[in-house]
This record gives sequence, structure tokens and C-alpha cells, in this order.
Amino acid sequence: MNRDNPSIEIWLGGRMLDIANITKRDISIEDIGESLSKLCRFGGSSSKFYSVAQHSLLVCAMAEYVRPGDKKFAACALLHDASEAYVGDVRTPLKDAIAGYKPIEDRVHEAIRQAFALPYEKSVWQEVHILDRLAFGIEANTLLRGAAGQPFAVGPAEFGNALLEMRANNGHPVVNAPIPETEVSSLIWREIFPGEALVLFYRKFWRTV
Repeated sequence: MNRDNPSIEIWLGGRMLDIANITKRDISIEDIGESLSKLCRFGGSSSKFYSVAQHSLLVCAMAEYVRPGDKKFAACALLHDASEAYVGDVRTPLKDAIAGYKPIEDRVHEAIRQAFALPYEKSVWQEVHILDRLAFGIEANTLLRGAAGQPFAVGPAEFGNALLEMRANNGHPVVNAPIPETEVSSLIWREIFPGEALVLFYRKFWRTV
């Protein structure tokens, strides 16, 4: 195999994988599901077990709410953090400080995008990013001790109103509720352990991708 970059090999899914030269042929939904369902968000500092898979399901449910029926958009939301199965969940300030990390993460993300034929358009991923940041805000408010009231935290009313506004902006009717009565609210408050998170993640994947 021709390598454009020096090899960085990791053991994943019963094989050695060169993530510095990763391609779509290296990507496996089994690797992604297994890893994300066991990988704890916030570096394990949340008040209860909260996996990257659960976070991904939350963002996917938010996407389904603001763009009903748009399966490609929902798939992008579900897999927006799938690269973390290969490079880990590194906190954003550290990502910015570690030289060489972001190009590898971007390469893995592109391999995942190609593997599952996800949209390329930046506008799609920018909207997913908005949902991701909104999810971070409500998660921080709910799961991180002492975070409520901090500038980065988002309360339930603000969270619900933001979703309602995005749904309306996409041309869909809104409901009059602080937090929309969808699976969104249950994914915020319920503790979901790896086994169940894996099943839910796979189920959502096969319904959207």
C-alpha cells in the first residue's frame, strides 16, 4: 500500500490499522459502535456514565427533529464523532494544542464520510456542528458538576427553544413545549450503559444510513 504519511498504527477490531493513512476500506461500523458505546464523554468526569454513542444518538435525535425525514442529515449527526472510535475522545483545548492531531482526525472523518456515502457539503456539517454544540451545552448543564450557569452551559428552556427555532427555519411545524416530546429528552436524562448504547446505535445506523 502506498503511504502518503508516516505510519501510526493502532490495534482495533482484531487488526493493526494505520490511522495516518486510513481509507474508506478500513472503516467498520462494528469498530465504531463497539468503541463509542464504551468511550465515556467528558474524559469520564460526568456525574454518570455517558458515552460518546449516547451523545451521538442525542445529536441524531435532534437532527431528526429539526429536519424530519432527512435520513442523510440524521446519518451525519449520528456519525459526526465516529472518528473518535479511531483517535479517541480528546478534549477540544488539547486537540488544538497537539500538533498533528487535527489532520489525522480530519483524514479519519473523510474516510468515514466516504465509507458511508455521507454528504460532502460544508453547510450540512456546519448545521450538524450547531446541533453538536447545543448538545454539549445541555449535557454540560446536566452532567458536569458545577457547570450549570456557566457561559458554555445551556438550560432546558434555551435548549428546547433553539431546537424549535431550527425546526421552524427548516420549514417544519413546531410544537409548543420547552423540550420537544421526542426521544431527545430521554437521551439527555437517562443513563445508558454500553450494551444498550451499542444496540441503540446499531439500530439507528441501519435506519438512517
